[in-house]
Amino acid sequence: MYHLAGLPPACLLHSVEDEFSPFSQSVELAKGMERQGLLHEFCSYEWPKHYFSTRADGARALQMFQDALSCVHGFLSGE
Repeated sequence: MYHLAGLPPACLLHSVEDEFSPFSQSVELAKGMERQGLLHEFCSYEWPKHYFSTRADGARALQMFQDALSCVHGFLSGE
């Protein structure tokens, strides 16, 4: 794993179905951040694959965007 010290808060969003970027990499990154006490939030999804269409997956895309905004808001507000 890469050097993580000093990494800013991170929102990790990853699909278990991603065919290009292995889900296990985000799992390992989250574990590494946890071990080092780094602020992060990890959201996993059963969908989409690597890419998604906001037209085809409107509700799912909205959920991902809401999760990302909630994560960032939490970091900025100190929650």
